[in-house]
Amino acid sequence: MRRPSGCAWSRTRAVGPWAAISRPRLPRARPKYLDPRAATVNARALGVILGAGTTLVVWGTYDLWPTAFESPDRAGRYPLVSSIVAENDRLRPEPTAGQPIPSTLRLAETTWAWPDADRPGKLEKAGDLVSYNVVVSKTQRLDLVVESAGAGAMRIAVDGGLSLSLVGRAGQPQSARGLLLTKGLHTMVVESLGGMVWLRSLSIEPAANRLE
Repeated sequence: MRRPSGCAWSRTRAVGPWAAISRPRLPRARPKYLDPRAATVNARALGVILGAGTTLVVWGTYDLWPTAFESPDRAGRYPLVSSIVAENDRLRPEPTAGQPIPSTLRLAETTWAWPDADRPGKLEKAGDLVSYNVVVSKTQRLDLVVESAGAGAMRIAVDGGLSLSLVGRAGQPQSARGLLLTKGLHTMVVESLGGMVWLRSLSIEPAANRLE
C-alpha cells in the first residue's frame, strides 16, 4: 500500500482480528477553541439565539474540533462543546426579539417588509407583505383589529396561519376576537392577495369579553 503524501505510519494495538493493522498518523493540527474564554463567548452567542424566541434549536459542532487527529470521544473536553451541554441544562431565556403586546403595533418597525422596507404597510400587489414579531407576556385571549385603506384583498396570518388565518378586503376593519396566544414569541403577517392594501393600524388588545 502506498503511503499517503504528508503522512507517517504508526502501529496500533487492538484486541481481536484487527490487532496487527496499521493506520496513517496525520500531522497534528492546532485544535480550535482551546482558550477557556471561548466557552463564555459561545454561551453569550447561544443566549442571543435563544432570546430570539425560536421554537426549535439544534446545536451542531460537528466540524469544530479536530476529529481527524483525535478520538471523537474527547470532544466533550472542548470549551465550545461544554458550553452547549451547559446551555441545554438551563431554562431558556425569555424571548425579547419582538414588539410587546397587548399594544398597538408600530407599523414602521416591521420584522420584514416585502418588497420595500422603506415603505412598510404599502402593499401594492399580490405577494407584498409585512411581518411583525410580537412577544406575549402571558397566555391570554386578545382582540386583533387591522385598519387599512385601498380596494385589494388581504390575508392576516398569525404564526403562519396556525393561530389565525383571516381573509378580507382592504378599506374594511378586519378583526379576530378572543384570539388565544400563548406566552412567548409569535409572528403576524399581513399580505396582499391582489390590489392595493395600505395599512393604517394594527391593534392587539386584551379581549373585551374574555373566554376562559
